[in-house]
Formats: sequence, C-alpha cells, structure tokens
Amino acid sequence: MDKEINKAPHYNEHPSGIECIDVVRHMNFNCGSIIKYIWRNGKKTNEDAIKDLKKAQFYINDEIKRLENLETKIPTKYERFINQLPDFNIDRPVKGVKVNVKV
Repeated sequence: MDKEINKAPHYNEHPSGIECIDVVRHMNFNCGSIIKYIWRNGKKTNEDAIKDLKKAQFYINDEIKRLENLETKIPTKYERFINQLPDFNIDRPVKGVKVNVKV
C-alpha cells in the first residue's frame, strides 16, 4: 500500500527515470497539475486517459484565465478576500493578541 501512495507506477515509469513530483514541485499549482495529468495519461484505462486529459485541459484554461487577469489587473478571489480584511495596525493593541518585537 505504501508503494502505491509514495511510488505510484503511473508517476514513476517515465522512460527518463525522472519522477513526476521532482518536476512539478517547481511549478505553480495549475502548471504542476497540467504536467501531472499529462504525465500519467495512458498509464490506466482509456476512460481514465480521457479524464486525465480533460483535467489537464481544465488547469490549462484556469491558468490562462489567471494570467489574463494579471494583465488586465482584475483582482482574483484571493486578492478580493485579502482586500476585505481590516488593516492591521501594530501601534494599536488587539485584544487577546500579544506581539513580541525584538529589535
């Protein structure tokens, strides 16, 4: 069971000998997911292969949207959430919060 989790064949059987995680850990989530689903494509049933390609397509489209939003300066959901948070003023004490600052 541990081998199926830590060393799943559909991520380790690339002819180069490189493991998928060694590549995708250096990418953002969308790009890493794209590579992961293409990497394992064809290692299972045809139905799974089609699902993997559709998943890769989803992440490609999501990454395109993300990059287009950067170009047009449309805030992402995360940025909208951050902008809704109140400003934190270190000079004003917050009830129940201790701040230790060493200079």
